[in-house]
Amino acid sequence: MRNALVIKWEGLLLHGTSHIGSGPVSRGILFFNSGSQPRSSRGDLNVHLADELCAQGFACFRFDLPGLGDSQGRLPGQYLELYQFIQDGGHAACAAELAQILIKDFGLSEMMLAGTCGALSLLFSPPTKLALK
Repeated sequence: MRNALVIKWEGLLLHGTSHIGSGPVSRGILFFNSGSQPRSSRGDLNVHLADELCAQGFACFRFDLPGLGDSQGRLPGQYLELYQFIQDGGHAACAAELAQILIKDFGLSEMMLAGTCGALSLLFSPPTKLALK
């Protein structure tokens, strides 16, 4: 079942969608934007992936990072600057903290982070921030 989610992070409202089946889940997958694409991704790729993985027993989440899609926030005004911001790990802190919030709020034991261009944010996310506490 899909549900809209809003999480407050550093004063910004981040918009997302959860895909959670009817059975118990302990593992999650968090999808991030592909460049400037919304959380659905090009051709709704992330929607289809999340639906299929949800059917396999994963709790899936798709979130717009700050300034992208429906989420609040500011980004560089030029496309090249936006990609440089992403490549420099500009969304890394948000990605790590968002994963931790979802782990806690949904009682998950682990979370996998997924993305295409958004995966660059994952490379900059310190693993210690993703560890269960």
